[in-house]
Amino acid sequence: ISAGAVTAPPAVGNVNSTIDVLPQNYTDDEGTLLQGFLSTPDESGKYPAVIFLHDASGPDDYEKQRATLVAKTENYVGFAADIYGFGVRAPPR
Repeated sequence: ISAGAVTAPPAVGNVNSTIDVLPQNYTDDEGTLLQGFLSTPDESGKYPAVIFLHDASGPDDYEKQRATLVAKTENYVGFAADIYGFGVRAPPR
């Protein structure tokens, strides 16, 4: 496997940045319902993917913005994954 130089995308300044995602429901191997968010480049075709994992608050606008950013500016499929379950957040410590 060969990896070329990667340019980091610019920081997303606020939650008013463009978000262009489609909700994607799926289940894990235990049957837990999860909801991620998919963003694709504007042109149809095959593209590499980047998966964004959330923090304890669950998937929110930050991950959705990042998925949109890589899809629309870098021509990757961006997926903001859910790792806890639909509507579930990490328990407080």
